[in-house]
Amino acid sequence: MILAVKGNREIKIDVDEKEKYLDNGYSLFEKSEGKLTSLTPPVKKTKEMISLEKENAELKKRLAAFEKDEAPEEEKQTTRGKGK
Repeated sequence: MILAVKGNREIKIDVDEKEKYLDNGYSLFEKSEGKLTSLTPPVKKTKEMISLEKENAELKKRLAAFEKDEAPEEEKQTTRGKGK
């Protein structure tokens, strides 16, 4: 017997329905001899998670480039005004 778990919802499923429930974010467990064993890794990345990770990487690159551009300007601003 395979148990599909998501939040507080537990559903008994057939082996044929395994992929369907995995795609919907369920964790799968097999119950044998009164013990539950995990059939899947704890977290399967969803399409949204993958796109957010890509966006995060792009934003980190932009931030690093922005910080590189800003550092020399800050130094220039601190040296201005010194003189007469």
